[in-house]
Amino acid sequence: KTALHKLKLPYNDNTTNTINDSGGIVLSTFHGLKGLEFKVVFLADVNNRTCPLYYSGYNELDADSKLQYENSEKSLVYVAMTRAISKLFITGIGVKSVIIRI
Repeated sequence: KTALHKLKLPYNDNTTNTINDSGGIVLSTFHGLKGLEFKVVFLADVNNRTCPLYYSGYNELDADSKLQYENSEKSLVYVAMTRAISKLFITGIGVKSVIIRI
């Protein structure tokens, strides 16, 4: 967001519910993309550390709960990927996410 601001590129921050129709780049979380569509979608910082995103209590879960959580994370990534109408770009550094099989 800071880089876009410095470059004077218009953007809307969907994470703070300030999205409007003024155009520009829409910044969002995966959750915030539900129900929206865009011609081009960039999913940034996707790697084994961020996707799936393991919260602090994950290791305390039983096997069934872990599987349910992992399936939920996969569904969330699917939703984010399918918001793209024409093009989807997935970027990241480090070890590739086990969820992304492209």
